[in-house]
Amino acid sequence: MESSKKLEVSGRIFVLLCLFLVGLFGYFGFRMYEIWNTAHGGNFQQPININGDGKFTIVPNIGKIYWNLNESGETSEIATQKSKEKMAAVRAVLQEIGIKPADVGQGYVNTFENFESSPKQKAPEQHGFMTSADIIIVIVNSDASKIKLAFQKLKNLGIKNVDFSYAVSDEELAEKKQLGRRLALEDIMEKSRQISELTGLRFGRVVSYYDEYYPYGELNINAVGMGQCDGKGCSSFDFGQRQTISLENEPYIIPEPREQEVTIRLGLSFEVK
Repeated sequence: MESSKKLEVSGRIFVLLCLFLVGLFGYFGFRMYEIWNTAHGGNFQQPININGDGKFTIVPNIGKIYWNLNESGETSEIATQKSKEKMAAVRAVLQEIGIKPADVGQGYVNTFENFESSPKQKAPEQHGFMTSADIIIVIVNSDASKIKLAFQKLKNLGIKNVDFSYAVSDEELAEKKQLGRRLALEDIMEKSRQISELTGLRFGRVVSYYDEYYPYGELNINAVGMGQCDGKGCSSFDFGQRQTISLENEPYIIPEPREQEVTIRLGLSFEVK
């Protein structure tokens, strides 16, 4: 009786072992077939990547004036108050020429101890406090006459130097990007049609997509170039740079915004039927 039970258990273990081995060999056999089939072409088709370019031109439509606000006082409260009064005065005079207060942006106001030194002093001594903040003035439509008026208004407030650059508004840039993408997609579809006619391939659904800008990248689209000016005239200069302008030297020569060609490159990966 006992021996028959042992034989029954052994038989079950043998059956389970056989089933396990069959499953294991079946799995590895299928995997080997897949590898062989892929290596020899089989029915496996790699997706085909096709790139397309959409070119357009863009011209800056915003002028930006950059200025660093610095005010000093015997106490931090006095320095801060003087800074507020100066900003209020700047916004007021610029509003007179149609620049909205909302277009005069002020960065973080940093208040710190003001140390000064001289050849007679052994170490710097504190002379009150100082406030500092970065100011950006946005002039829509890059109107040269308004830019010159803004320079004059700032000069009358005692400001001596500013930086100036051009940019492209978000609305204009979004519209141009949409145009570039549409042209790039048209380019891709035309290329896919030609490839299909030449090779007989049939394209299926899109399985992946990428979108990029070149040759300068999207950030530099916002810093589209302008001319660099001196007393004799203007010449082109590198992207992303600002022009430093002395408000004490009149007449002001405003650099002209420069048209720039931008290319948007798209890529689509198609299944092959």
